Amino acid sequence: MLAKLTIQPEELRERLLALGYEFAETGPDSEPDEADLCLAGRRAAAFAVRFCNRIDWARLELAEQEGQACELPPALREALLDLAAGYFLQAKMALAPESLAVMPTLTSLRLGDATWGFGGGTQKSGVDSLSRAELLAAGLLREARAALCAWRSL
Repeated sequence: MLAKLTIQPEELRERLLALGYEFAETGPDSEPDEADLCLAGRRAAAFAVRFCNRIDWARLELAEQEGQACELPPALREALLDLAAGYFLQAKMALAPESLAVMPTLTSLRLGDATWGFGGGTQKSGVDSLSRAELLAAGLLREARAALCAWRSL
């Protein structure tokens, strides 16, 4: 698939920034996470092609190759962006969880029965960064797949 039918890294970067993801800049002219952004966009597009059988993908691609205007419907494009964002966050959690996981600050400690108190909650309560990232990724994937169901027939 070509440009207007796939998720571009710039679009995905904007969506992730809007969701609160912070990209780590490694240099003045570097493109951080560019390969990961491209991979997540391709995964989302591949999923949509397999899942959304009400869309004639071959016709859209042929029209685009011939220079005709052919863009995805906005609702489908938004679902693909969310799907790509979920895939990106899942990859980050799998490959570099330390970049997302920040344990809450220890605020109290009792030695006689070994209890700890955390300022931001505990890992089990789901308020640390990794738990929030997992919930965000799962929510994005669930909502995107639900939206894609409108483009699928039995």
